[in-house]
Amino acid sequence: MKKIKLLTVLVLTINYANAQYIESGLMLSKLNWNNTDVYNKLYYGYSINVGMDYFNSKHFNLFSSVGILKKGGRGEFYITDEFGNINTTLTINKININYSNINTGFNIKTGTNIKTYFKGGIYSDLLISNDDDIKELKMYAIGLITGLGLSYNINSFSYGINFNYYYGLTDITPGYNIKINSYLINFKLTYDFRH
Repeated sequence: MKKIKLLTVLVLTINYANAQYIESGLMLSKLNWNNTDVYNKLYYGYSINVGMDYFNSKHFNLFSSVGILKKGGRGEFYITDEFGNINTTLTINKININYSNINTGFNIKTGTNIKTYFKGGIYSDLLISNDDDIKELKMYAIGLITGLGLSYNINSFSYGINFNYYYGLTDITPGYNIKINSYLINFKLTYDFRH
C-alpha cells in the first residue's frame, strides 16, 4: 500500500513538472559540537543534485531534488607530549561524511531573461558512509535551506548560480549534540519543457 501511495505522489508530481535541472558545486561545512571549537573549521566537500521545478509561474515555483553530497568538519590541534609540552606543529584532522540528499521547497523569483530568486525549503540527508572519527552516526539528518540565486534564460535553457545555507536541525550522533551547518555554491543547468 505504501508503494502505491508513493507511486501516486510521484506520478502526480511529474505530471505538474515544468523543468528539470542538474546542479553541482562546492559544499563548505563545519560541525557544531556542543558549541565548542572542535571540528568547527570549514571543510571542503561537494554536492551533485538532479531535480525538477513544478507549479511554475512568473514569480513562484516549487522544487524537489535528489543527489549526493560530502559534508564534514575540520579541526586544528596542537598535540602535547607526555609532559604537557605543546608541539609547535599544527595537526589538522578531518571528519568525512557522505550523504544522499532529498530537498524540497519553493523559489520566489523576479525578472524575465535574467532572474533573481530567493529559495526556502527543507532537506533530509541519508547516511551513505563516514570515516572512523565518529563511530555512531544517525542514518538521517534533517534541516532547513535558505538561499539566493541568479539565472540567465536562453530559449529552453537556463544557466544559474545559487548560494545556499543548510541549517542542521537534528543531531547527527546519538548523545553528543553534533549538528552540521553548510554553505553551498552551486552551478545549475535547467531545461524548461514549456518552450
